Amino acid sequence: MKPWVTRADLLTALRSGSSVFGAEHHRFMRERFGRGAAWIMLCEDLPNHDNRVELSPARTDPSGLPAAKIVYRVGDNSERIKEWNLERAAESMVEAGAWLTETADFAANS
Repeated sequence: MKPWVTRADLLTALRSGSSVFGAEHHRFMRERFGRGAAWIMLCEDLPNHDNRVELSPARTDPSGLPAAKIVYRVGDNSERIKEWNLERAAESMVEAGAWLTETADFAANS
């Protein structure tokens, strides 16, 4: 067994909403733990006039100055890029022999 634990291993072991316990948990872990891989997809947004940084009317920093407030929405182009990349990542895993692919959307700034 490898001497380190990857993020994919931790996501397998700690997956939320899992109802796997007892003997079923042990089977689940034998199938997956140490046998996972993870892709991280990043893309750059196109400029969007509505995305901006403002001064917060309600929050302040430790000096008492208005804190930064980020106003951001993921654009349609970025959503299409994300979906395209998720499909290519899943294809690459299947071509490498994966018998199961799962995706998790950890959207930035959410």
